[in-house]
Amino acid sequence: MYREEAYIATFFRLIISPLLMILILKFFEFDIMIEQVYVIYASLPVAVLMPILAQKYGGDIIFGSKIVVTTHLISLITIPIFVWLYTVI
Repeated sequence: MYREEAYIATFFRLIISPLLMILILKFFEFDIMIEQVYVIYASLPVAVLMPILAQKYGGDIIFGSKIVVTTHLISLITIPIFVWLYTVI
């Protein structure tokens, strides 16, 4: 159960979020540097603070830790891909 939820959360954070940001930015005229910062920010993994907050507020610490580790590892691949995709589109 945790595995499926972790993959779904990772997919939305690292794939859907940057794609939506790229799509939204295509409708606005910002400076190129600002748009690249937005794309990179949307591609970043989940904050390391997540398991700490889960512990403080009675959430699932193990699930939070899995999300953090999974998103950080996968973001090593997805961040460069989305920065490249933004420059190509």
